[in-house]
Amino acid sequence: MLDYETWLEMRRLTPQDQEIMQSGSLKTIRHAEANAAHLRQWLAERVSLHVIDNFDDAHKLAAELAGCKRLALDIETAKIDPGHPQSGLNPKLSRIRLIQYCNGTDCFLFDQFKIDSLDWINPLLDIETVAHNALFEASHFLHQGIIFNNLHDTMLMGRVFFDENRALKDLAEEALDLKLDKTLQVSNWGRPELLQEQLEYGAADAVVAFELVNIFDQWLEENESHYRNAYQFLRSLIYPLARQASHGVPFDEEYHNQIIAWWEQARDIALSQISLANPNSAKQKQAWLEETLTEEELFDWPLTAKGNLSTNRETLEKAHHIPAAAPLAEHTTISSRLSNFGAKLKAQLVDGRLYPGYQIAGMVTGRFGCRNPNIQNMPRSEFKQCFRAPEGFVFVTGDLSQIELRVAGILSEDDVINEAYRNGE
Repeated sequence: MLDYETWLEMRRLTPQDQEIMQSGSLKTIRHAEANAAHLRQWLAERVSLHVIDNFDDAHKLAAELAGCKRLALDIETAKIDPGHPQSGLNPKLSRIRLIQYCNGTDCFLFDQFKIDSLDWINPLLDIETVAHNALFEASHFLHQGIIFNNLHDTMLMGRVFFDENRALKDLAEEALDLKLDKTLQVSNWGRPELLQEQLEYGAADAVVAFELVNIFDQWLEENESHYRNAYQFLRSLIYPLARQASHGVPFDEEYHNQIIAWWEQARDIALSQISLANPNSAKQKQAWLEETLTEEELFDWPLTAKGNLSTNRETLEKAHHIPAAAPLAEHTTISSRLSNFGAKLKAQLVDGRLYPGYQIAGMVTGRFGCRNPNIQNMPRSEFKQCFRAPEGFVFVTGDLSQIELRVAGILSEDDVINEAYRNGE
């Protein structure tokens, strides 16, 4: 099926081709074109776009922008290894293709493949710079030896008011009544000549960030000081986390291969005990349970909305305590581990290390979140031995006991909770 980016490229190369133009009537392309037209109009009402494609112009413009009080920043990255799942996300597997700066009236798009140097950006490093999910920008520039000395983050500003880190797309629609189409987010940013729609997409992220920071600034000004203090604390974590993430986590691939072999053997043993032709078939698993479980066990077994025996992973993994269902529960648990922590996890390795995507205050409770891969949620016991400290170093682990409840006691000034902790209960 023809995707939007391919259609745009074909239209640019052969604009008179009627067959190509007619394919623009396809629903997905028509929808993307409508969104692009709306975005183009939205941008035109706010800023002028300027593309900079040589070092001299970039250096001269940076000197002028250094006089701004505030700039919004966004970047687009090109994949170095298109086959790797972290390419374009991990700075080690990415190249900065486009740098977008917005000052409120203009948006400047610096084409780094053509400028071929980042030295021009030095005059801007002390300016108040705002990005959405600034950890991404901080990490990629840090990889190039560049640090912004006054970096702010609209995602973290919003976090002190909302119970989650909201995506730019969601905030744009809620606060600015703009529907940001993310179709081109995963487009080919390594192409020699960027599409006009790609430039407009990149510009929009910087312009939206600039408008959002003005809204959040007002909110912070209108609310009690602890909101701003909370934001400043979250913001202070950006560079420590970027530095930590840049080192990655050493991973023993050889030991990991052994664990995979053990899991595969255990899975096959469990499968031989349930004798299902297709262990992924819900109907076959339901039939097996009906034949295997007692009437009492069947009566207590969770059901689907349609009244059938539930065979989802969560249900089966909780059935280890039922002797008759244990083989199916074991097969389900091990199959899930192989799916999530086998070849899929190995594919995330870069030079023998994992580079998790940490998220500041990513959880509802305010704790760090983690994804791609989530090393905060790895299998217990022997699997943790896959993580090996470099030679001459050791891992030091620690845990804050019942930290959420302790904080709740302090904030609520609950005498019972606080007295219990003071007494070591």
